[in-house]
Amino acid sequence: MRHQLAALENELVLVQGWFKEHRKRKDIAHLLLTNVHIIKYEGENIAYAKAKTLFILDHLWCRESKPDNVKGRELFTKVFYVGRVKPYTRADNSIDYAVAIEPFEDIDNYVFKQLDPKLERIRNSYKDRLWKTRAEMDCLMSLLQIMEDKSNHHVGGHMSTNDWRKFISNLYAKAADRFAKQLKSQEQQNRKDRRKKPKRVSPHRDQPARGFA
Repeated sequence: MRHQLAALENELVLVQGWFKEHRKRKDIAHLLLTNVHIIKYEGENIAYAKAKTLFILDHLWCRESKPDNVKGRELFTKVFYVGRVKPYTRADNSIDYAVAIEPFEDIDNYVFKQLDPKLERIRNSYKDRLWKTRAEMDCLMSLLQIMEDKSNHHVGGHMSTNDWRKFISNLYAKAADRFAKQLKSQEQQNRKDRRKKPKRVSPHRDQPARGFA
C-alpha cells in the first residue's frame, strides 16, 4: 500500500514520472508510472518546476478516461499529469491508492510548442503590418481564453499560471496599442490619398452646346 497517499485522499496532486506500462479496461486507461514525484497542487500561483516534491514513489497507477489513446502512448518517456488521489480495492481486498487524471492545460507546453511557432509563422507570413498585428492579437487572445476555461486545471511550470496570464496580457496590450496606432496611420494615409486623387472631367464639358456652334 502507498501509505504516503492516504493523507492526500481526494486532493489534487501533480504527478511526474516515467511511463512504463498501459492497460485498457472498459472505458478507463490504466497507466503505470515509475520513479513518481508527487507534488501538491496549490492553484495558479505556483511555478511547479520550482515546487518541492512531497515524496517519491517507486511506482504508481494513474487512471484516465481516454482508453482510445493508450496504444499511441510512447513508453519509457517522462510524463506529467494533474489528478486526484483516490482509493481502490486490490484483488486481495486490501485498499490502495491511485491517481485519477483530470483535464488540465500545461501552459508552458502550450506557449513553447504551440503559441511561439504560431507567432513566428505570423511574423514571417504577413506583409501588411495591420493584418500581422491583428493576427498576433487573435493568437494571444486564444491563449488567454484557454487560461480562463474553468473546466480545466491550469499548470505553469517555469512560471506560475498567473504570471503567464500577466505576461500574455501585457503582450496583448502592446499588440492592441500597435494595432490602434497602425489603424489610425492607415486611415490618415487613406484620407490623403483621397484628397490627392484627381477629379474626373466630363469629356463634353468644354464643348459648346449643340445649335450654338
